[in-house]
Amino acid sequence: MEDLSSNEIFLDILDNFTIEAENSIETEKLAEELKKIDKIDFNNFDNVEKRAKLFLKISESLYQSSKISINEFFYYQNHAIEGLMFESRFSKGHYNSELQPIEDEIDKVKEKHNLKSDEYWLIDEAPSEYQILNEQYEKVLDNKIEKLFREFASAKALASFLNEKKIFKEIVEIGRKSVFVKDETDRLTELNKIYKKEADLSESAKAFLSASILLGSIIETKMIIKCLENLDKVKAVVREIKSNKEKINIKSNKPTDWNLNALIEVSKKCNWLPNIETEKFVFSTENICHFIRNIRNLVHPGNHIKKASSLTLSENNFKKIKNSYELICLTLNRT
Repeated sequence: MEDLSSNEIFLDILDNFTIEAENSIETEKLAEELKKIDKIDFNNFDNVEKRAKLFLKISESLYQSSKISINEFFYYQNHAIEGLMFESRFSKGHYNSELQPIEDEIDKVKEKHNLKSDEYWLIDEAPSEYQILNEQYEKVLDNKIEKLFREFASAKALASFLNEKKIFKEIVEIGRKSVFVKDETDRLTELNKIYKKEADLSESAKAFLSASILLGSIIETKMIIKCLENLDKVKAVVREIKSNKEKINIKSNKPTDWNLNALIEVSKKCNWLPNIETEKFVFSTENICHFIRNIRNLVHPGNHIKKASSLTLSENNFKKIKNSYELICLTLNRT
């Protein structure tokens, strides 16, 4: 047996685990330090700055110890810098020397066009002189935020903020939803977006097996959402299943606890999976769902070896799987 103590890969991995453990301890220390600071008070500039800086350290420590994803990490970094530091400085007039002259010119334009104090222009409908001044104003604010990012953000967040701002904002928004969206249906809806994005990436990379497994997970998520949105109907169907002692694994009353087989059976009994008839054939959406389920279950190696003839999926295989997925999505959305 190889002595792992001399294996470089093993030692590198052990170093990474050590760093994660150290960061976890550091996070706990920083969290205790945060508790000692008064609650956030935008009238107290020092209080806001101190909390924001600690927030930045804690978010990086959480990320480095794998406690949060890059989505939450970027959200916390952005919140500390833009939501706390920038907003505090803006409200305290730190940028007035640059902003006030522009505001004075904007007021002159409004007065020139007889715009009342309680009126405003949609930006596309505003006079060109107003639009130019508005761009100047926004440019000052953007520069101030960028300066704060350069001074305080982590290297990873800063690089994304500077080089791929649109993507950075998308990641921040995912992180915000991950932190604040608590409703099960809303969280499942957001999760489906992530599954779909990763399925598309897998398909574009011709990783058809992983893409297919993700499509199966999307169908499962859609069925859970459908059940959560129709709980009265679902409860009646579950009572019927239990009274008839049908062999469907439904021990819990929560759809989030059910496996895909149970979700398919409940969806069928709720009439969400009607057969599709053409001039020549009748297609069973229930059977198509079970086909997708069997593909999704290839994530389990035991199932894969027992039930799949090939270790990979061809592009033709995937085309059929994707067509099946799209058909079930359309059916669930329609019913």
